[in-house]
Amino acid sequence: MTSFGSFDMPHRAAWKCAVVGLILGQVLLLSYLLPLERMPVLVVGLVVAAAAATACCRLLDRDDGGRNRCMLVVMFSAGGFGMMLGSTVDLGGLGLYGFVALCQSLPLSAIQLEGFWQRMALTPWTYVGMLLGGNLGMLAFDLAKPPRHRLRTILGYGLCNLGMMAGMVAGEEILMGLNGWLTQGLSAALMFPAMLAGMILGMAMLTALVKPLLSATQAGHSAEDCCL
Repeated sequence: MTSFGSFDMPHRAAWKCAVVGLILGQVLLLSYLLPLERMPVLVVGLVVAAAAATACCRLLDRDDGGRNRCMLVVMFSAGGFGMMLGSTVDLGGLGLYGFVALCQSLPLSAIQLEGFWQRMALTPWTYVGMLLGGNLGMLAFDLAKPPRHRLRTILGYGLCNLGMMAGMVAGEEILMGLNGWLTQGLSAALMFPAMLAGMILGMAMLTALVKPLLSATQAGHSAEDCCL
């Protein structure tokens, strides 16, 4: 499997800089979307971003050949940035308070198909931005170091997209379920972190569940290569 460990250090350093920049961009957009005092939000956000960026860089520094791990890091940073950028287009001056109120006003749960389509219709760029950002990030990664097995790559993309969507919806639903115990300001502040955490967990769980299938696919291709 492809990993950042197989790249030379300048290339790896450039990817790490890109990931850090995208995470910082998420913090700036979150501070814009939260209708609170900007400076406290920005300070707290920068502390959290520093921890997340450090964790991502350490994952990219590992040389044990984990392509799926690199995929999670790239899709988290690029997909998360795209999601927040899309939300600024969808919500405008409403901010995250408006987003929370919108989710509360919808009669159907997001885990129901009709409720999911309602959310997509009302905030389309949030979803488009997430998928576009995540896939462009992984495409840039794969163009830099093309994976050997095409079917495995297609399955990986599909799983990550499905995991991002499912995790994003699950994070939103869990937070909405806690609304009785949370203030509106806290719900708004936790909305995007919950959706980002859901994205990561969704991708990680799906890739872990189907890892035997992907390994079998790779083994089959290797066997074909040996026969040629």
